[in-house]
Amino acid sequence: LWPTARALALYFGPLLLGIGAAWLIERSAIRTHSRGPRVSDAQANALHALNLALTLLLPCAYSYWGDLSYGAGIVLLLLACTLFMKLTSWAHAHHDLRLANAEALEESAAQSPPPPGATHDFSSLAATISRFATDVQHTESAAHYPHTVTMPRLLYFVFAPTLCYQEAFPRSPSVRCCAAS
Repeated sequence: LWPTARALALYFGPLLLGIGAAWLIERSAIRTHSRGPRVSDAQANALHALNLALTLLLPCAYSYWGDLSYGAGIVLLLLACTLFMKLTSWAHAHHDLRLANAEALEESAAQSPPPPGATHDFSSLAATISRFATDVQHTESAAHYPHTVTMPRLLYFVFAPTLCYQEAFPRSPSVRCCAAS
């Protein structure tokens, strides 16, 4: 017996809503030279907290008052708890990256103001972030915040078997079967 489209929408809707909201909140909190963030750091933290609460509460409410079987309710709550932990890591990591970005922008503005219409040189941000980074040599790319706030990176993190968000995850060129087992 296959679930109906309505059941699938109610089942996965809150989880997808949480992923989309986390990405939109972070995109709104990015600060650049040309403009300030659309939401402040405190507002972004409050929005992340609200998103995290809804990521847990909506599946709990649906499993309690909905017409889910026990097995489906358990699976939904396990997925919601896992997503809650992943989005908490996403929010904490990006809070630190926002602070490092703001510090780097303030340092570069104090050194020399950019000409109108110029883009920001993120080398000072990379230096600030590198103070907190570990020595991972083989990463996916050299992109740094705010260029790493993309939906594909968030989705990769959601489906990756880790609960700790990083800007770039170390990868090997191929799957090593002996190491994976």
